[in-house]
Amino acid sequence: LPADSARRVRQLLEEHRDTARARLDEYRPLLSGGDPGRGKAVFFGKAVACAACHRVGREGGDVGPDLTKVGAIRSGGDLLESVLVPSSTFAQGYEPYSVTTKDGDVLAGVLERQDKPDAEQIVLRDSAGANHRLRRQDVKRVTRSTVSVMPEGLERGMTKEEFRDLLAYLQSLK
Repeated sequence: LPADSARRVRQLLEEHRDTARARLDEYRPLLSGGDPGRGKAVFFGKAVACAACHRVGREGGDVGPDLTKVGAIRSGGDLLESVLVPSSTFAQGYEPYSVTTKDGDVLAGVLERQDKPDAEQIVLRDSAGANHRLRRQDVKRVTRSTVSVMPEGLERGMTKEEFRDLLAYLQSLK
């Protein structure tokens, strides 16, 4: 990259980090005082639809990581960051990928199965939970993405109290 372009990229990255930090600081007070029972209703409700992608116990989807014991392995701050800035880190096995076919179609999701490099197909699970089975001979490129399958802005679909309760629920899962 030319020096001006590289400088602009660094500036944009710094602005993004500052914005993310400010959002985390704004929502950090919600890490205490919530009601896990009401948070469970938020998690399994339709407004933000966490359970469409995440499983707790035997309920929920399998697009994202199983959260059954997430409160035992992740701090409240980690959980807050995962919801507010989902592209900041990825759970192992849930890294996002972009697959470009030889026809020019681009699919995004989590690699469900890639088998061996010489396998005949790869399976990509999209954000709706649908599996796309692609013959390797039809795939032009598989690229690791930096953007999570989990959308940003889920907190906007809740009141602050609902978000506080959701965080309490997630922290209670041990």
